[in-house]
Amino acid sequence: MKNTKYFVYLLIMIACSCKSIETEKLHQINLENITEKSLDISSVVDSIWFIKLETSEDCLISNIQDICFIEDRIFINDNAKRLLVFNREGKFLNTIGRAGKGPGEFASIAGFSVDPVNKTVYILNGKKLQGYNFEGDYNGFLISTNLHTSLFFHDNLFYCYTPKELLFFDRSENHNITIFDTTGRKVNTFLPVAIPAGPPMFITVSDFYLIENSVMLLDPEANKVYEVDSSGINMRYEFFYGNPSKNDSTRVKNQSQITYKNDSQNKDMMKCGKILESENSIIIYYRFGNASNMAYIDLTDNSITNVKTVDDKLGFEDDIFQGPTIRPKYIFNNSWIDVVQPVDIIEESGNENVISILTSKYNLSVNDNPLLRFCRLKKRK
Repeated sequence: MKNTKYFVYLLIMIACSCKSIETEKLHQINLENITEKSLDISSVVDSIWFIKLETSEDCLISNIQDICFIEDRIFINDNAKRLLVFNREGKFLNTIGRAGKGPGEFASIAGFSVDPVNKTVYILNGKKLQGYNFEGDYNGFLISTNLHTSLFFHDNLFYCYTPKELLFFDRSENHNITIFDTTGRKVNTFLPVAIPAGPPMFITVSDFYLIENSVMLLDPEANKVYEVDSSGINMRYEFFYGNPSKNDSTRVKNQSQITYKNDSQNKDMMKCGKILESENSIIIYYRFGNASNMAYIDLTDNSITNVKTVDDKLGFEDDIFQGPTIRPKYIFNNSWIDVVQPVDIIEESGNENVISILTSKYNLSVNDNPLLRFCRLKKRK
């Protein structure tokens, strides 16, 4: 009898310990309901501007993996091997830390985040989190973590994302989201997942970003956006195309357990890329099959409209019209950032006047570092 009571008590404790996903503010958005009309991207974007990154032997960029824009500095993770710092005009300032195996050095950069208040840069290096000042010097900060692919620092807390694929290598964790403080103490975990039986074919990287001082997580595998804080998690958006049970690669079960199924062979499955949201609207960049698409969603009436990713009203400052296709890669405040290679501008424009402006006024060549293009979403009334 005592054992029975203890077993019932244990079940109650386990049930109470499950962190449910709140869905009170959930917007379920079926992109199959998109209207036939199309919008020019200039009708939903407030402004567009470019930053030309300096090109020199000290800062040649191989492959941009992540960008963070803080105050007057741009931090760029170059191929997981270097963290480069530029100013707002694109002038190269310095690197953060250095590769190696000694104290304060790193083997690779799995992720990074910036604390603008204390002017500290945090770098994920395997199962270590290390701190550096803005000049690039190691400041002695070091705590042990699990394997993560995404890192976000906000209000003295670290938000980390661990894709299910990494759990095969790091079985000490079984949650997608882990929050811990600057002492390394685990504050909370969310989205429990089953540990995969075999090694991964690929690893998913998700995005944390800030909207009105709320930390958001975009999970492209799940086609969902979560609002996260130390006390709970709220599913804010769920995107799908047609029947969500067929198109969504991740389903919520009992509001606490996430289970995965392998839909990699389904070419028609929708994949959420980047989203940009204002008070009453969302722009989403997504893939359906082999095609990339952009849609504008008005949250006041849930209408969905296709957005053209090439627009002759957008250009390189005020000189070049018919700029290259918008391909959002990063989120900064209320703006998208995408990376534009000079060679793409030249090839996509097909305009001799454009090429003349690029080579003379902006002194661009095909071998230069990429440009960063910022697109800021209009505030809708």
